[in-house]
Amino acid sequence: MMTDDGEFFRGDVRDTTSPLTFLRLFRHKMMFSGTANTGDAWVKLFRDWIDSDSPAETWYAGLLSQHLADWTAFELEFLTHWQPVRAATKSASDWQREMLAYRLKEEELGQQETMGNREVYSHVRWAAHILDLAGRAGIAASPHLIFLVRDQLPDIVKEFVAETHANWSAFCTTVSDLNVNTLRDRLEAKRGRAAEIALLQEQVERLQAQISTRAIANLSAQISRMSYNPQPPAAPGIPTRVSPAVSNAATPRPSTPQLPNPPQNVPQAGERRNATESPMFAAPTLTPEQRNLLRASIAALPHHPNTDAGIAAYHAQLAHFAATHGNRPYIDERLPVPLRPGTAPLRSGECFRCGIITNHRAGNCRVPLDQQLPRNEIVWRSFCTRFLGIEGNGGPRVQLVTSETEFAPRISWADQLALIDEQGNGSGLPA
Repeated sequence: MMTDDGEFFRGDVRDTTSPLTFLRLFRHKMMFSGTANTGDAWVKLFRDWIDSDSPAETWYAGLLSQHLADWTAFELEFLTHWQPVRAATKSASDWQREMLAYRLKEEELGQQETMGNREVYSHVRWAAHILDLAGRAGIAASPHLIFLVRDQLPDIVKEFVAETHANWSAFCTTVSDLNVNTLRDRLEAKRGRAAEIALLQEQVERLQAQISTRAIANLSAQISRMSYNPQPPAAPGIPTRVSPAVSNAATPRPSTPQLPNPPQNVPQAGERRNATESPMFAAPTLTPEQRNLLRASIAALPHHPNTDAGIAAYHAQLAHFAATHGNRPYIDERLPVPLRPGTAPLRSGECFRCGIITNHRAGNCRVPLDQQLPRNEIVWRSFCTRFLGIEGNGGPRVQLVTSETEFAPRISWADQLALIDEQGNGSGLPA
């Protein structure tokens, strides 16, 4: 014979029940089986409950005859040999710490669990257990620690459970009486909001990555077009042409090593070039491939008419441009800019500031500032005309011829704006 859970008594640490509990279980089994406790009847049956080759079997084999003849003497000898081990006892503080560590998790809400051979919801099981811990801690009749335990409940549960209660029984009753359907609805709504926030965050991160990539590409393009090439020393006996900016230097370069001076063709802070020094009037620096790309960029972005539909399409172009490239990108042959409806086409000899074909330069444009073209469009019109010339004029005009073999570098957005005042549709000159 064996216990109800299928285990024999061994008498060592591998037993899942204590010796005293095993003895009580044996008595219970004997009484309900109808076996009379006469003489050594129960003593002989007890041997069938002992595991073979165990300390309990060795003990049984060594019993004296007086211990085997009567159950009372046998039971006394059993309890003498296997004395009950004193279990660890928890203090009130230990039980209170266990209460604070016992949590009801949000992901468990709405789930069913077994408690006392019954299926109950997780918040009901939690309330019953926390009330039992409060009783063990000796605080069930008081509100002690209720506000701390409530603070650790899921937010969905705290919506329906107040912080103040008379005692733990009232608090746990409030938790147990929560409607599980209401909890599920709130939980689904919260998960839906979390999914929406995660999707929005993913979209924001994707846009930030696109903007960052475009900004890096624009900066790299700007840096790649900047050059600093000091003029090589001339061969003996061959005079060299010195540009005006270089001829103004009054002192020779020191012979001791030092950091190089900035290129002479790049304006310093606060400095403004005159027309003869401006890279805007230097020979074009775009390669044939870059000029073809510029033409393709012009053709890729439609110039809408001055109608309600055209104006709406123009505003959509501006919004997409700002979202993709920012408010002040580096304008080059790869970055077409939306054109205001009702203005002249690109490369038509128009004024860069108002977009109208007139005889004034951009610097003399009398259109109010608040009615002039956006800055990006001003730079784009100037860029296209500078490198492709006025439409039908056979390409850009050369306005300065030198013996120097180096082209002036392309300049930044701010520098282009500073030079536009000196350009535009002047008398007979391309904008």
